[in-house]
Amino acid sequence: NRFDPRNRSFTTYHHIPGESNSLSNNTINHLYQDSRGLLWISTVNGLNKYDILNGTYSRIHFNSPGVDTTLTNWVNKVVEDRYGNFWIATRYGLLMYNEADHSFKPFFHDPSDPASLSNNEVLEVYEDPEGRLWIGTRSGLNLFLGEEEGFRPFLHQHGDPQSLSNNVVKAVFQDSHGVFWVGTQKELNIMDPEKGQFRHFRNTGKPTSLSNDDINCIFEDNAGSVWIGTYDGVNKVNMGLSRFEYYHRDPDDPYSLSNDVIHAVFKDKEGKVWLGTGKRVNI
Repeated sequence: NRFDPRNRSFTTYHHIPGESNSLSNNTINHLYQDSRGLLWISTVNGLNKYDILNGTYSRIHFNSPGVDTTLTNWVNKVVEDRYGNFWIATRYGLLMYNEADHSFKPFFHDPSDPASLSNNEVLEVYEDPEGRLWIGTRSGLNLFLGEEEGFRPFLHQHGDPQSLSNNVVKAVFQDSHGVFWVGTQKELNIMDPEKGQFRHFRNTGKPTSLSNDDINCIFEDNAGSVWIGTYDGVNKVNMGLSRFEYYHRDPDDPYSLSNDVIHAVFKDKEGKVWLGTGKRVNI
């Protein structure tokens, strides 16, 4: 859906069987607007590029040797790096796409290579302010060191309280204060990238703790507050990192969240924070 704030209405875009100028699938995992204003739409059956000005779609075909399109067509996310390369997170591997010559460079897990991707199911791709590329997978966080050097993995180590809290990494974000956040399926982490050490935050049952340990998304608003989207509401982190402010659905309050499952957080040009939930969009 596309929202027009002038008349507060939505325009729906959907898959039309047999029509190439439509979405490849109606189940959408991620939306991304690139440096030219084009919209990349990640679905469970293909990657689409939408030209907002002329209203046309083009579908990206993964025609590189060694790429199993039956698996890579499930696209979780796309990010453009500072060099104009597009990094595509799929259910089976990470792809670097050069749009100029329509070529792909695939990266996969190789059990015999410790510098390969830690797992083929890629859930998150994030470029930090220094230009480093971080890859969240079903089994660990990876720092991309370059095509020759490969990846440096960060994994949960049983018995090590300073390791990653959980290997299912779904969100990575560095805020304006330099704090590096990593959201996993089990607990929120603050990472020291140089030392490879992690500090954990979880739900302790206290009202000022994290509302839920399963983290879906992390974002920062114009005031410098960090927001954590979970499977049980959204949390606003105070600057001292000592407490979380919890927002959730209240059936007696029409201005509360429409649903407690927070899948996405987005800040628009006016600084408004949009929340994508399991039921409706909230501002």
